[in-house]
Amino acid sequence: MSENDDILESPTLDLDSPVAEPDGPGRFLAEAVQREALSTLATTRKRAAAKNAFTPKAVHQIRVASKRLRALWQLMRPVIEPQIARDADARLGGLAAVLSRSRDIHVMTDLLADLRDSDEPLYRGAFDRAAALLDSPEAVEFDQESTRTALLGGLDGDREEWRLLVLPDDEAIVDPGLARTYSKTRRRAETAARTGSGDDNHRWRKWTKYLRYQLECLGEPGTELRRRIAGLTALGGSLGKRNDLHNLRSQLEQRNQGNPFGAVFRAIDLRDQALARRVKGVAETLFALSPDEMTATLRRELESDN
Repeated sequence: MSENDDILESPTLDLDSPVAEPDGPGRFLAEAVQREALSTLATTRKRAAAKNAFTPKAVHQIRVASKRLRALWQLMRPVIEPQIARDADARLGGLAAVLSRSRDIHVMTDLLADLRDSDEPLYRGAFDRAAALLDSPEAVEFDQESTRTALLGGLDGDREEWRLLVLPDDEAIVDPGLARTYSKTRRRAETAARTGSGDDNHRWRKWTKYLRYQLECLGEPGTELRRRIAGLTALGGSLGKRNDLHNLRSQLEQRNQGNPFGAVFRAIDLRDQALARRVKGVAETLFALSPDEMTATLRRELESDN
């Protein structure tokens, strides 16, 4: 079987069409962002056109790619036409939302099984009853062909916007670009720590990922930048696990029809508390600097690395 046997027939993109030329020198970082976006779009379009585009693994990969692309638009947002960035964010967010229900059910089912295996055998009946509530076919069904059409159209539209984009200079990538993302991520960390809300944790996680994805695309990172990216990766993973626990509890509460889930909720809360302690320590290190101090640090690290 050849590499392309798994791809459905679809319009061919002109990969050799011209990219908008930047107006002047000093755009090494901006060009890196554009290359990353176009590469991600090409790979994701191939996945979306594949016959197996809607397996749990493929859905996850497409959703991660949409988040990476949204992160890159957020990086550009302060220094390009605002409506372009807003439209791109809405377009990519809509694509991810189409697939989110299917992915979320698979994640919650796997998480529930993990919690069940780590609890006392005496209480496993509660976990089995909870799993039965999640195991409803209608929860994961959707029209695959209309979804595929929407995905391919959205990705093609995003690719065209990136190709036509007039790139800002590198200084603007650092400030206000990265500086804005760091500031937003730091504020969301403070809010989540203060409220303990699952929704605030989700917002913090989203911007933590944005900051990580933005830093990852800016050339070959040096030691300090690699350490920062590794910290954001670890933090994003822990915040993601907390988000999964919050979603699982919320789903069970919504679907509960008098079933006693005390053991399940207790297991969720214990794991969440352990994760909360972990993210607190990591966040205190990653966000110790003020936005101005971080901007200066990032500028120095990027100049050294590139």
